[in-house]
Amino acid sequence: MSMKTFMRLFCAFQFFRDFILVYAVDKLLFLERGLELYQIAILIALWSVMAIILEVPSGALADRWNRKNMLVLSGVFDALGFATWLFSSSFWLFLLGFVFLTIGGSFASGTLQAYVYDFLKLHEKESEFERIWGRGSALRLIGIAIAMSLGGFLSTRSYELVLVFSALSPLVVAVVALLLPQVKPITSTGERGYLTLLRSGVKQAFSNRALLRVFLYSGTVFVTFGVLEEYDQVLLSSRLGLPNSFIGIWLAAGIGVSGICAFYAHRIKHVSWRVLNIIAVVTGTILIIVALSKSLALLGILLLLCIFNGLVGVLTQGIIQREIDSDERATITSVNAFVVEISAIILGLAFAFIANRFGIHIGYGFFGVVVLVYSLANLVLRRFPVKRLLRRWGS
Repeated sequence: MSMKTFMRLFCAFQFFRDFILVYAVDKLLFLERGLELYQIAILIALWSVMAIILEVPSGALADRWNRKNMLVLSGVFDALGFATWLFSSSFWLFLLGFVFLTIGGSFASGTLQAYVYDFLKLHEKESEFERIWGRGSALRLIGIAIAMSLGGFLSTRSYELVLVFSALSPLVVAVVALLLPQVKPITSTGERGYLTLLRSGVKQAFSNRALLRVFLYSGTVFVTFGVLEEYDQVLLSSRLGLPNSFIGIWLAAGIGVSGICAFYAHRIKHVSWRVLNIIAVVTGTILIIVALSKSLALLGILLLLCIFNGLVGVLTQGIIQREIDSDERATITSVNAFVVEISAIILGLAFAFIANRFGIHIGYGFFGVVVLVYSLANLVLRRFPVKRLLRRWGS
Protein backbone atom coordinates (compact mmCIF):
# COMPACT_ATOMS: atom_id res chain seq x y z
CA MET A 1 0.00 0.00 0.00
CA SER A 2 1.28 3.47 -0.88
CA MET A 3 1.95 6.09 1.77
CA LYS A 4 -0.75 8.30 0.27
CA THR A 5 -3.43 5.62 0.60
CA PHE A 6 -2.24 4.70 4.08
CA MET A 7 -2.44 8.32 5.21
CA ARG A 8 -6.01 8.62 3.96
CA LEU A 9 -7.07 5.51 5.86
CA PHE A 10 -5.16 6.47 9.00
CA CYS A 11 -6.69 9.96 9.03
CA ALA A 12 -10.17 8.51 8.51
CA PHE A 13 -9.57 6.06 11.36
CA GLN A 14 -8.49 8.84 13.70
CA PHE A 15 -11.33 11.19 12.77
CA PHE A 16 -14.13 8.67 13.27
CA ARG A 17 -12.48 7.00 16.27
CA ASP A 18 -13.77 9.71 18.61
CA PHE A 19 -16.52 11.17 16.43
CA ILE A 20 -18.91 10.20 19.21
CA LEU A 21 -21.85 12.58 19.57
CA VAL A 22 -22.95 11.25 22.96
CA TYR A 23 -19.70 12.48 24.56
CA ALA A 24 -21.28 15.93 24.75
CA VAL A 25 -24.26 14.74 26.81
CA ASP A 26 -23.44 11.31 28.25
CA LYS A 27 -23.83 12.37 31.90
CA LEU A 28 -27.14 14.06 31.07
CA LEU A 29 -28.26 10.88 29.31
CA PHE A 30 -27.52 8.80 32.41
CA LEU A 31 -29.52 11.19 34.58
CA GLU A 32 -32.40 11.27 32.10
CA ARG A 33 -32.51 7.45 32.14
CA GLY A 34 -32.90 7.44 35.93
CA LEU A 35 -29.37 7.04 37.31
CA GLU A 36 -28.25 8.94 40.39
CA LEU A 37 -25.03 10.95 40.48
CA TYR A 38 -23.33 8.46 42.80
CA GLN A 39 -24.16 5.65 40.34
CA ILE A 40 -22.56 7.63 37.52
CA ALA A 41 -19.43 8.10 39.64
CA ILE A 42 -19.31 4.35 40.30
CA LEU A 43 -19.66 3.60 36.58
CA ILE A 44 -16.75 5.89 35.70
CA ALA A 45 -14.59 4.39 38.46
CA LEU A 46 -15.34 0.84 37.30
CA TRP A 47 -14.60 1.88 33.73
CA SER A 48 -11.15 3.10 34.78
CA VAL A 49 -10.45 -0.07 36.76
CA MET A 50 -11.42 -2.27 33.81
CA ALA A 51 -9.20 -0.19 31.53
CA ILE A 52 -6.26 -0.69 33.90
CA ILE A 53 -6.80 -4.45 33.99
CA LEU A 54 -6.97 -4.80 30.20
CA GLU A 55 -4.49 -2.13 29.08
CA VAL A 56 -1.14 -3.94 29.17
CA PRO A 57 -2.42 -7.48 28.37
CA SER A 58 -4.23 -6.15 25.29
CA GLY A 59 -1.01 -4.53 24.09
CA ALA A 60 0.87 -7.79 24.52
CA LEU A 61 -1.93 -9.63 22.69
CA ALA A 62 -1.59 -7.20 19.78
CA ASP A 63 2.17 -7.82 19.63
CA ARG A 64 1.66 -11.58 19.72
CA TRP A 65 -1.46 -11.95 17.57
CA ASN A 66 -2.43 -9.36 14.94
CA ARG A 67 -2.52 -5.58 15.30
CA LYS A 68 -4.82 -4.97 12.35
CA ASN A 69 -7.41 -7.42 13.67
CA MET A 70 -7.23 -5.77 17.09
CA LEU A 71 -8.06 -2.42 15.48
CA VAL A 72 -11.02 -3.95 13.65
CA LEU A 73 -12.36 -5.51 16.86
CA SER A 74 -11.85 -2.21 18.66
CA GLY A 75 -14.44 -0.56 16.42
CA VAL A 76 -16.84 -3.48 16.75
CA PHE A 77 -16.76 -3.48 20.57
CA ASP A 78 -17.15 0.31 20.74
CA ALA A 79 -20.23 0.06 18.52
CA LEU A 80 -21.64 -2.65 20.81
CA GLY A 81 -21.10 -0.39 23.81
CA PHE A 82 -23.08 2.54 22.43
CA ALA A 83 -25.74 0.22 21.00
CA THR A 84 -26.19 -1.24 24.49
CA TRP A 85 -26.70 2.25 25.91
CA LEU A 86 -29.44 2.78 23.33
CA PHE A 87 -31.56 0.21 25.19
CA SER A 88 -30.25 0.88 28.70
CA SER A 89 -32.38 2.17 31.52
CA SER A 90 -30.61 0.56 34.48
CA PHE A 91 -27.21 0.70 36.14
CA TRP A 92 -26.28 -2.83 35.04
CA LEU A 93 -27.04 -2.31 31.35
CA PHE A 94 -25.01 0.89 31.32
CA LEU A 95 -22.20 -1.04 33.02
CA LEU A 96 -22.40 -3.69 30.28
CA GLY A 97 -22.00 -0.91 27.74
CA PHE A 98 -18.92 0.31 29.60
CA VAL A 99 -17.49 -3.24 29.51
CA PHE A 100 -17.75 -3.25 25.70
CA LEU A 101 -16.27 0.26 25.50
CA THR A 102 -13.37 -0.74 27.75
CA ILE A 103 -12.54 -3.73 25.55
CA GLY A 104 -12.76 -1.58 22.44
CA GLY A 105 -10.59 1.15 23.89
CA SER A 106 -7.93 -1.23 25.20
CA PHE A 107 -7.72 -3.04 21.85
CA ALA A 108 -6.79 0.23 20.11
CA SER A 109 -4.69 1.80 22.88
CA GLY A 110 -1.01 1.15 22.20
CA THR A 111 -1.86 -1.02 19.20
CA LEU A 112 -2.48 1.89 16.83
CA GLN A 113 0.74 3.71 17.72
CA ALA A 114 2.75 0.51 17.29
CA TYR A 115 1.04 -0.31 13.99
CA VAL A 116 1.68 3.15 12.53
CA TYR A 117 5.32 3.24 13.61
CA ASP A 118 6.09 -0.20 12.16
CA PHE A 119 4.34 0.70 8.88
CA LEU A 120 6.52 3.81 8.63
CA LYS A 121 9.63 1.83 9.57
CA LEU A 122 8.82 -0.74 6.89
CA HIS A 123 8.86 2.13 4.37
CA GLU A 124 11.95 3.70 6.01
CA LYS A 125 9.97 6.75 7.10
CA GLU A 126 9.95 6.26 10.88
CA SER A 127 11.55 9.70 11.30
CA GLU A 128 8.19 11.15 10.22
CA PHE A 129 6.24 9.48 13.03
CA GLU A 130 5.63 12.71 14.96
CA ARG A 131 4.37 14.46 11.82
CA ILE A 132 2.05 11.59 10.88
CA TRP A 133 0.83 10.99 14.42
CA GLY A 134 0.34 14.71 14.96
CA ARG A 135 -1.82 14.94 11.85
CA GLY A 136 -3.92 12.02 13.02
CA SER A 137 -4.24 13.49 16.52
CA ALA A 138 -5.35 16.80 15.03
CA LEU A 139 -8.08 15.11 13.01
CA ARG A 140 -9.19 13.10 16.04
CA LEU A 141 -9.57 16.27 18.10
CA ILE A 142 -11.38 18.02 15.27
CA GLY A 143 -13.73 15.04 15.12
CA ILE A 144 -14.38 15.37 18.85
CA ALA A 145 -15.09 19.10 18.52
CA ILE A 146 -17.58 18.60 15.69
CA ALA A 147 -19.21 15.65 17.48
CA MET A 148 -19.64 17.66 20.68
CA SER A 149 -21.32 20.49 18.81
CA LEU A 150 -23.64 18.13 16.91
CA GLY A 151 -24.33 16.00 19.99
CA GLY A 152 -25.44 18.96 22.06
CA PHE A 153 -27.77 20.13 19.30
CA LEU A 154 -29.28 16.73 18.45
CA SER A 155 -29.79 15.80 22.10
CA THR A 156 -32.45 18.50 22.36
CA ARG A 157 -34.42 16.43 19.84
CA SER A 158 -33.59 12.86 20.84
CA TYR A 159 -30.97 11.08 22.93
CA GLU A 160 -31.69 7.94 20.92
CA LEU A 161 -30.68 9.70 17.70
CA VAL A 162 -27.41 10.78 19.32
CA LEU A 163 -26.70 7.18 20.38
CA VAL A 164 -27.46 5.80 16.91
CA PHE A 165 -24.87 8.10 15.33
CA SER A 166 -22.46 7.30 18.16
CA ALA A 167 -22.75 3.57 17.43
CA LEU A 168 -22.34 4.04 13.66
CA SER A 169 -19.04 5.92 13.92
CA PRO A 170 -17.08 2.96 15.44
CA LEU A 171 -18.45 0.73 12.68
CA VAL A 172 -16.87 3.11 10.17
CA VAL A 173 -13.63 2.71 12.14
CA ALA A 174 -13.89 -1.09 11.87
CA VAL A 175 -14.41 -0.90 8.09
CA VAL A 176 -11.44 1.46 7.70
CA ALA A 177 -9.27 -0.89 9.78
CA LEU A 178 -10.25 -3.77 7.49
CA LEU A 179 -8.85 -1.80 4.55
CA LEU A 180 -5.49 -1.26 6.26
CA PRO A 181 -2.60 -3.53 5.20
CA GLN A 182 -1.24 -6.26 7.44
CA VAL A 183 1.95 -5.01 9.11
CA LYS A 184 3.95 -7.51 11.14
CA PRO A 185 6.42 -6.30 13.78
CA ILE A 186 9.74 -5.47 12.13
CA THR A 187 11.45 -7.74 14.66
CA SER A 188 9.65 -11.07 14.79
CA THR A 189 8.32 -12.37 18.08
CA GLY A 190 9.50 -15.80 16.99
CA GLU A 191 8.08 -18.57 19.14
CA ARG A 192 7.67 -16.49 22.28
CA GLY A 193 4.34 -16.98 23.99
CA TYR A 194 1.94 -14.32 25.17
CA LEU A 195 3.08 -14.32 28.83
CA THR A 196 6.76 -14.34 27.86
CA LEU A 197 6.21 -11.37 25.57
CA LEU A 198 4.24 -9.58 28.27
CA ARG A 199 6.98 -10.06 30.88
CA SER A 200 9.68 -9.02 28.42
CA GLY A 201 7.83 -5.86 27.40
CA VAL A 202 7.15 -4.76 30.98
CA LYS A 203 10.77 -5.50 31.95
CA GLN A 204 12.08 -3.37 29.10
CA ALA A 205 9.67 -0.58 29.99
CA PHE A 206 10.90 -0.32 33.58
CA SER A 207 14.60 -0.87 32.87
CA ASN A 208 14.89 1.91 30.28
CA ARG A 209 15.66 5.28 31.87
CA ALA A 210 14.28 7.25 28.92
CA LEU A 211 11.00 5.33 29.04
CA LEU A 212 10.70 5.75 32.81
CA ARG A 213 11.15 9.46 32.34
CA VAL A 214 8.30 9.58 29.81
CA PHE A 215 6.06 7.44 32.04
CA LEU A 216 6.61 9.81 34.96
CA TYR A 217 5.86 12.81 32.76
CA SER A 218 2.72 11.20 31.36
CA GLY A 219 1.56 10.20 34.84
CA THR A 220 1.74 13.78 36.10
CA VAL A 221 1.64 16.46 33.40
CA PHE A 222 -0.36 14.61 30.73
CA VAL A 223 -2.78 13.29 33.35
CA THR A 224 -3.28 16.84 34.59
CA PHE A 225 -4.55 17.89 31.17
CA GLY A 226 -6.76 14.81 30.88
CA VAL A 227 -8.44 15.18 34.27
CA LEU A 228 -8.94 18.94 34.20
CA GLU A 229 -10.43 19.10 30.71
CA GLU A 230 -13.39 17.15 32.12
CA TYR A 231 -14.04 19.97 34.60
CA ASP A 232 -13.34 23.09 32.52
CA GLN A 233 -17.06 23.53 31.88
CA VAL A 234 -17.78 23.44 35.63
CA LEU A 235 -15.00 25.93 36.37
CA LEU A 236 -16.21 28.40 33.73
CA SER A 237 -19.79 28.11 34.94
CA SER A 238 -19.12 28.37 38.68
CA ARG A 239 -16.29 30.92 38.65
CA LEU A 240 -17.32 33.14 35.73
CA GLY A 241 -21.05 32.45 35.48
CA LEU A 242 -20.88 31.85 31.73
CA PRO A 243 -23.93 30.35 29.95
CA ASN A 244 -23.85 26.76 28.72
CA SER A 245 -24.17 27.84 25.08
CA PHE A 246 -20.95 29.86 25.29
CA ILE A 247 -19.16 27.14 27.25
CA GLY A 248 -19.98 24.57 24.56
CA ILE A 249 -18.56 26.79 21.82
CA TRP A 250 -15.47 27.54 23.91
CA LEU A 251 -14.83 23.83 24.58
CA ALA A 252 -15.08 23.04 20.87
CA ALA A 253 -12.66 25.90 20.13
CA GLY A 254 -10.23 24.59 22.75
CA ILE A 255 -10.26 21.13 21.19
CA GLY A 256 -9.71 22.68 17.77
CA VAL A 257 -6.69 24.65 19.00
CA SER A 258 -5.30 21.50 20.61
CA GLY A 259 -5.71 19.69 17.30
CA ILE A 260 -3.84 22.38 15.38
CA CYS A 261 -0.95 22.20 17.84
CA ALA A 262 -0.85 18.41 17.54
CA PHE A 263 -0.71 18.80 13.76
CA TYR A 264 2.43 20.97 13.93
CA ALA A 265 4.08 19.32 16.96
CA HIS A 266 6.48 17.31 14.77
CA ARG A 267 8.33 20.51 13.88
CA ILE A 268 9.79 20.71 17.38
CA LYS A 269 10.52 17.01 17.92
CA HIS A 270 14.28 17.69 17.90
CA VAL A 271 13.85 19.65 21.14
CA SER A 272 11.08 17.48 22.61
CA TRP A 273 12.34 17.31 26.19
CA ARG A 274 13.21 20.99 26.34
CA VAL A 275 9.68 21.88 25.25
CA LEU A 276 8.09 19.31 27.57
CA ASN A 277 10.01 20.61 30.59
CA ILE A 278 9.04 24.21 29.84
CA ILE A 279 5.40 23.15 29.45
CA ALA A 280 5.50 21.44 32.86
CA VAL A 281 6.82 24.52 34.67
CA VAL A 282 4.43 26.91 32.92
CA THR A 283 1.47 24.58 33.49
CA GLY A 284 2.14 24.29 37.21
CA THR A 285 2.49 28.05 37.53
CA ILE A 286 -0.68 29.02 35.66
CA LEU A 287 -2.75 26.43 37.53
CA ILE A 288 -1.77 28.19 40.75
CA ILE A 289 -2.97 31.42 39.10
CA VAL A 290 -6.28 29.72 38.23
CA ALA A 291 -6.80 28.96 41.92
CA LEU A 292 -6.42 32.66 42.74
CA SER A 293 -8.18 34.25 39.76
CA LYS A 294 -11.82 35.00 39.08
CA SER A 295 -11.53 37.04 35.90
CA LEU A 296 -12.10 36.43 32.20
CA ALA A 297 -8.35 35.81 31.96
CA LEU A 298 -9.26 32.23 32.89
CA LEU A 299 -10.45 31.73 29.31
CA GLY A 300 -6.99 32.51 27.97
CA ILE A 301 -5.26 30.39 30.62
CA LEU A 302 -7.40 27.34 29.89
CA LEU A 303 -6.84 27.84 26.16
CA LEU A 304 -3.09 27.76 26.81
CA LEU A 305 -3.54 24.41 28.55
CA CYS A 306 -5.31 23.14 25.41
CA ILE A 307 -2.27 24.18 23.36
CA PHE A 308 0.06 22.32 25.73
CA ASN A 309 -2.16 19.23 25.65
CA GLY A 310 -1.92 19.00 21.87
CA LEU A 311 1.88 19.26 21.92
CA VAL A 312 2.48 16.87 24.82
CA GLY A 313 0.41 14.02 23.36
CA VAL A 314 2.46 13.91 20.16
CA LEU A 315 5.92 14.58 21.59
CA THR A 316 5.68 11.93 24.33
CA GLN A 317 4.46 9.30 21.86
CA GLY A 318 7.36 10.08 19.55
CA ILE A 319 9.89 9.59 22.35
CA ILE A 320 8.30 6.29 23.38
CA GLN A 321 8.19 4.83 19.87
CA ARG A 322 11.85 5.63 19.19
CA GLU A 323 12.96 3.95 22.41
CA ILE A 324 11.33 0.52 22.10
CA ASP A 325 11.80 -2.65 20.08
CA SER A 326 9.31 -3.39 17.32
CA ASP A 327 8.06 -6.74 18.66
CA GLU A 328 7.15 -5.20 22.04
CA ARG A 329 5.98 -1.83 20.79
CA ALA A 330 2.26 -2.19 21.59
CA THR A 331 3.02 -3.77 24.97
CA ILE A 332 5.24 -0.92 26.15
CA THR A 333 2.95 1.77 24.72
CA SER A 334 0.19 0.14 26.76
CA VAL A 335 2.40 0.25 29.86
CA ASN A 336 2.50 4.03 29.44
CA ALA A 337 -1.29 4.12 29.10
CA PHE A 338 -1.52 1.89 32.19
CA VAL A 339 0.55 4.38 34.19
CA VAL A 340 -1.69 7.20 32.96
CA GLU A 341 -4.86 5.34 34.01
CA ILE A 342 -3.53 4.57 37.50
CA SER A 343 -2.38 8.13 38.01
CA ALA A 344 -5.66 9.55 36.69
CA ILE A 345 -7.65 7.54 39.24
CA ILE A 346 -5.44 8.56 42.18
CA LEU A 347 -5.06 12.23 41.26
CA GLY A 348 -8.64 12.45 40.01
CA LEU A 349 -10.03 11.22 43.34
CA ALA A 350 -7.77 13.62 45.24
CA PHE A 351 -8.93 16.46 42.99
CA ALA A 352 -12.60 15.53 43.54
CA PHE A 353 -12.15 15.53 47.33
CA ILE A 354 -10.37 18.91 47.35
CA ALA A 355 -12.78 20.49 44.85
CA ASN A 356 -15.82 19.29 46.79
CA ARG A 357 -14.45 20.54 50.09
CA PHE A 358 -12.73 23.80 49.13
CA GLY A 359 -13.99 24.69 45.65
CA ILE A 360 -13.13 23.58 42.14
CA HIS A 361 -10.60 26.40 41.66
CA ILE A 362 -8.59 25.05 44.61
CA GLY A 363 -8.62 21.66 42.90
CA TYR A 364 -6.92 23.27 39.90
CA GLY A 365 -4.36 24.75 42.28
CA PHE A 366 -3.75 21.26 43.69
CA PHE A 367 -2.77 20.04 40.24
CA GLY A 368 -0.51 23.07 39.89
CA VAL A 369 1.38 22.00 43.01
CA VAL A 370 1.61 18.40 41.74
CA VAL A 371 3.12 19.50 38.41
CA LEU A 372 5.59 21.90 40.04
CA VAL A 373 6.71 19.17 42.47
CA TYR A 374 7.23 16.89 39.46
CA SER A 375 9.31 19.58 37.73
CA LEU A 376 11.53 19.95 40.79
CA ALA A 377 11.91 16.17 41.16
CA ASN A 378 12.75 15.87 37.46
CA LEU A 379 15.49 18.47 37.82
CA VAL A 380 16.99 16.66 40.82
CA LEU A 381 16.88 13.24 39.14
CA ARG A 382 18.57 14.60 36.03
CA ARG A 383 21.44 15.84 38.17
CA PHE A 384 21.61 12.68 40.30
CA PRO A 385 20.90 9.59 38.10
CA VAL A 386 19.48 6.54 39.85
CA LYS A 387 21.27 3.88 37.81
CA ARG A 388 21.46 1.45 40.72
CA LEU A 389 17.69 1.60 41.18
CA LEU A 390 17.12 1.08 37.47
CA ARG A 391 19.38 -1.98 37.43
CA ARG A 392 17.40 -3.45 40.32
CA TRP A 393 14.10 -2.92 38.45
CA GLY A 394 15.57 -4.46 35.32
CA SER A 395 16.85 -7.60 37.05
